[in-house]
Amino acid sequence: MRKRSKAKRRTVRYADDFVLTAIDHEDASNAKAIASQFLADRELSLNDSKTAVINIRQGLEYLSWEIRLRKRVGKLNRSSDWPWVLVIRPSKESVKSIRERIISCFRKWEKKGYNPYALTCELNTIVRGWCMYFRYSYHSQVVFIGLGNLLWRRMLHFLKRKHPRTPVGELVEKYNKSTESRKWN
Repeated sequence: MRKRSKAKRRTVRYADDFVLTAIDHEDASNAKAIASQFLADRELSLNDSKTAVINIRQGLEYLSWEIRLRKRVGKLNRSSDWPWVLVIRPSKESVKSIRERIISCFRKWEKKGYNPYALTCELNTIVRGWCMYFRYSYHSQVVFIGLGNLLWRRMLHFLKRKHPRTPVGELVEKYNKSTESRKWN
């Protein structure tokens, strides 16, 4: 058995959740055993349904983030010769959850009455909080573009139902207030 350097392992912890990283499967299994013993000494245990030894290429979900190692495609941003890129983005369940919350918010205001200002205030609290949590990853950009498109389409649909005879251009002019720093508000 080869001797492993302790520097090859890393731990990422938040509250009672943690991820242990290792160089290979054998070292990861050893790290799991050490962590299990550490917790047992404190009368705690690992949850077997949430505990697994996986390859990073398979990907894992941690605190609503999907973390995965993928093959680098194309020559864009080739700052190194390493053929892999670490992709960290919102998990599919998290994206599905925020999409459902946005759609249910629109449905609620269609039933309550067509008040675009109140709808926008409620949507801002939902979307702003979610986006602030996931803003730190470059790979979240595609998800943000998709959510922006969803919001734009749903808002136009909402306004067209409130004003069925008004052309879309006039609706955009009426409800969109431009500022110096932002085109769409």
